[in-house]
Amino acid sequence: MIPSYPPNLTPPSQPPPAPAPPGLESVSFSQPAASRVHDRLLGGKENYPADRALVERILGVDPLASSAAHAHLRHRQHVVDYLAARGFQQFVEIGCGYPHQPYVHEIAQQHGPVRVVYVDVDEVVIAHAAVRMAAEPPSRTVHVQADFAAGGLLADARVRRVVNLREPIAVLLHQVLHLIPGPVVPLLDDLKRALPVGSALSITHPTGDFHPRHVRAAWECTQAGMPVQLRSGGEVRYLTRGWELVEGGMVPTTCWPGRGPTKEDRLASGAHAVVAIKTSQEAS
Repeated sequence: MIPSYPPNLTPPSQPPPAPAPPGLESVSFSQPAASRVHDRLLGGKENYPADRALVERILGVDPLASSAAHAHLRHRQHVVDYLAARGFQQFVEIGCGYPHQPYVHEIAQQHGPVRVVYVDVDEVVIAHAAVRMAAEPPSRTVHVQADFAAGGLLADARVRRVVNLREPIAVLLHQVLHLIPGPVVPLLDDLKRALPVGSALSITHPTGDFHPRHVRAAWECTQAGMPVQLRSGGEVRYLTRGWELVEGGMVPTTCWPGRGPTKEDRLASGAHAVVAIKTSQEAS
């Protein structure tokens, strides 16, 4: 069955966001930020004039951009539920962004106690996440401000206080790799080597494969000072090489798990989605 996609759910105007948490008042909001742009596309309130202006430019060239953001949120829910139902009890969400329910721990703990590490490079995002994305015992969450692009995330003492590197870990890299300047293959290879056998890697990545308007939207972001690096399906698939793909391989975010995509699916997504499992220690 072909799903129905919501119209642009971003309201034409919103009240100003809540003040920054104590100690972060000096942070500049004059330039758009990916986390706040995504929040705006989802109809949230944690965004500022620069973010709203960029969203208007994005919607001007890609009217389904808000639908794509909502599809991404649904996709995350599907992936976390799928993995938790198969026994995963440890999750690391890299680039968690501003809180939008359902949170990872809320989804996963329906199958039992979980440990979740929320990671973002944006200190304001982490401050908000720490207030709102906290699990109650026996589940456990931690919020870590860190730059994934700097490498060595799993060696961070704050991460290792929550996750056990001797047990499988599900790492969510959703809509984040396109924001990292420079090559990402070495970063992914290091991460994959550090993960124990049985771990999962879930990636979503914007692409220009589906329609030229997705390329134009990326160009608008780059021109506004928020560089976006689109990648082809082949490039995204290469990031998971050596690992076993699940549920039909790589599909648009609107189709996972395992449904053949239609033209409508691709237009309403604009991003590839893939989930892979590490089946041996030799896998890179």
